[in-house]
Amino acid sequence: MNIGISLSKGKYIIRLDAHAEYPKNYFSKCIYYLNNIEADNVGGIVETKSNNLMGNVIAKVLSSKFGVGNSQFRTDGKSGYVDTVPFGAFKREVFEEWGGYDVRLTRNQDNEMNYRIRRNGGRVYLANDIRISYYCRDSIRDLCDMALKNGMWNIITMRLCPGSMSLRHFIPLTFVISLLFLLVTQLFFYPLRLLFLAEVLSYLILSVYFSFKLASSKSEFFLLLILFPIFHMTYGFGSLKGMVKLLFTDFK
Repeated sequence: MNIGISLSKGKYIIRLDAHAEYPKNYFSKCIYYLNNIEADNVGGIVETKSNNLMGNVIAKVLSSKFGVGNSQFRTDGKSGYVDTVPFGAFKREVFEEWGGYDVRLTRNQDNEMNYRIRRNGGRVYLANDIRISYYCRDSIRDLCDMALKNGMWNIITMRLCPGSMSLRHFIPLTFVISLLFLLVTQLFFYPLRLLFLAEVLSYLILSVYFSFKLASSKSEFFLLLILFPIFHMTYGFGSLKGMVKLLFTDFK
């Protein structure tokens, strides 16, 4: 991406990622907002889709606030200034003044870039009328692979680029650590067993509620009920893996 940006000549840089479809007016709308509001990077809402039953259920997990937290571009957020947007349409000066993407990062380059924009006084804008169709993973195995890697790279990115990741990226890690801690300590201190059971029960109630709310059939309800904990736990264990990796890898 940095090579392409350095060789380009245009006034605007618009990033298009794969596994996605863009409306015919995508360029014109992005440039309209760049010209008419105070913004250095503009993006739109991601409408997550798939081509099979499992993928469609996974798409609901990745579009739910219970699934992904307060990620505005994934959960049909309102237009306004945000911490990050997908892909992005940039004013050229962003790269000229603040540099290109961080090549140390296998993932989260967009989060780091948008953090750098905001840290230097720039603004990132989410336009609700810009819509992108994004095709997600369509199997549990692929979803777990994505969650594990994302969780791991959130920790590595936090180490390399402090401040670039949001609180929501570490909620699964906190959840997993709290469960493991209570699971072990309740063996020695009985009252903690009640706290462990309360946490598990609270999560199950939320999972049932959101699964019922999002499901369009009985089969989807049970798939969602399974996918939510699988996604969250795998994501959290990915972050634990990232913490272990930091102990044995010299990231600079």
